[in-house]
Amino acid sequence: MNSGKRWKEKTRVRWPASMQQSEYFLLLALLYTVTAREESDNIYKQGRKSVKIVWLVYQGS
Repeated sequence: MNSGKRWKEKTRVRWPASMQQSEYFLLLALLYTVTAREESDNIYKQGRKSVKIVWLVYQGS
């Protein structure tokens, strides 16, 4: 759990002491998805082409 403490210090977020571990990870996942959404949109646009190619290759084999 050292990495979790380091992450909290880095972002300077103060979690309530009563917060459960599951809620902490849920918030962490939510933060990750929100920040990753803009990147994933670009990846999705680029990835659609490669996914089509992979799908065609997969169907061909």
